[in-house]
Amino acid sequence: MSRPIPTHRRYPLAAWIAVASIAAMLAAAAAGAQKPSSEPYVPPAGDGWQRRAPQAVGLDPNAIARTVAYALAHETSAPHDLEAWLRSRLEERAHGEIIGPMKARGGPNGLILRHGYIVAEWGDTTRADMTFSVTKSFLATLAGVARGRGLLGDLGAPVRAAIGPVAGFEDTHNRDITWRQLLDQTS
Repeated sequence: MSRPIPTHRRYPLAAWIAVASIAAMLAAAAAGAQKPSSEPYVPPAGDGWQRRAPQAVGLDPNAIARTVAYALAHETSAPHDLEAWLRSRLEERAHGEIIGPMKARGGPNGLILRHGYIVAEWGDTTRADMTFSVTKSFLATLAGVARGRGLLGDLGAPVRAAIGPVAGFEDTHNRDITWRQLLDQTS
């Protein structure tokens, strides 16, 4: 299921498109790869993830409980009305328009995974929320894996040359953005 990616500037949209493009390259490469004969547990798509008690996967249940309690007690101070908050911060900036739908943010939620198994869960973990700067971590991780597998070549080449005509990279503002600029956050 694809949804518009909300963002407040054009280069974060470009970063999300790059993340999706790299993920697609990795998925295509993985589809053609030989699988090892004995694979570790990999959770399936959807809701069928298996759960394990923390001690069953080598974790201290008391430490896990303290971690969950800490996460719940330290919710972000960002307001729930993200659209109003972003508009107030971006109203004077060039390219400060919000692209895509916005909704109020949810409460704290999360998972703790060990070897693919859920060992702790809190809040609504099925809810999609804005990710803001975590996009940088996704992009860096995917780009590193893609680069290591030879799927991401010349970092000085424009992104649009590798991914073709994708919304966000055709206009004069973004057409010359390179992979290196995205990865260096200088686009």
